Amino acid sequence: MEIYKKLQSALNYYQDGNLQRAENIYEEILSIQPDNIDVLYSLSRIFFQNKHYDSAMDCIQQILQLNPTEACAYSNLGIILQEKGEFDKALSCYQRAIEFDPNFADAYNNAGLALQKKGELNKAIHFYQKAIGCNPNFLEAHCNLGNLFRDNDQFDEAMICYQKALFLNPNLVTTYDSIGICFYKKGKLKGHRIKLFSWLPSIREHLNLYAQVDIALDTFPYNGTTTSCEAMWMGVPVITLAGKTYASRVGESLLSNVGLKNLIANTQDEYVDITVKLASDVKRLQTLRERLRNMMKHSPLMDAKRFTANLEKCYRKIWENWCESQI
Repeated sequence: MEIYKKLQSALNYYQDGNLQRAENIYEEILSIQPDNIDVLYSLSRIFFQNKHYDSAMDCIQQILQLNPTEACAYSNLGIILQEKGEFDKALSCYQRAIEFDPNFADAYNNAGLALQKKGELNKAIHFYQKAIGCNPNFLEAHCNLGNLFRDNDQFDEAMICYQKALFLNPNLVTTYDSIGICFYKKGKLKGHRIKLFSWLPSIREHLNLYAQVDIALDTFPYNGTTTSCEAMWMGVPVITLAGKTYASRVGESLLSNVGLKNLIANTQDEYVDITVKLASDVKRLQTLRERLRNMMKHSPLMDAKRFTANLEKCYRKIWENWCESQI
């Protein structure tokens, strides 16, 4: 019971960021139970975070003396060696981990990182793919493979990896950045055609920028919401690519309610085709820009009374269902 209390206390200190106090308690426990593998792992983690790599390695070596087939220990040892820049030794450790656990996705992924650092890209791809084969929902492996493809100018392959990553976590901001980089490099867009604007102090100045925009291209797979509404209110038509998740169907919902279903694409090719046709038809574009604010103003999107009434109906239905369930 006393050991349990010490373990809980060490964990609390660790979670609070007091690594030194946690380290002291773990050391105290090891003086009583020198063969406690869980404590050795915890202590090695603290040493690693403090960049005391040799001490971290000593803990892992003790674990391997207690259990020579501990795959996780070999993988952790590889991570430490990799952090020290000893990639060949790290790869040997990952290989040992895989020998003892052929389905160890983390070991394959870590080996891919080490091989990528060495410049052995084809081998790195193989290990990332093995990691994903062991765990198809391995977010980090999808991202790592996508980054490798992106840096090697294999943008189509990178996009596939990033799309899988976003399916697993639609809120992964760095992945959206990576997708943007792929589009930028793949399209060989000239730098002088891009304008970056800093923060503006007033909403009026912000909205006035839309006067410089002919057509707004909705982002995907994470659509715009406020920006799309702003654009249409300022007379700038928005073209969207509809996806399969909520985040990738916001644009479709907005445009459908405004009456612009013809600006909704279902494929990337259709997205490009709609954009090119609208940009090429200056008269149609001008007419749309002149009518757009009025279309939005009289659409269900701006009908607050109707929206509120429908919401109240939903609340009442929920209440009625609850009342019936109590009978």
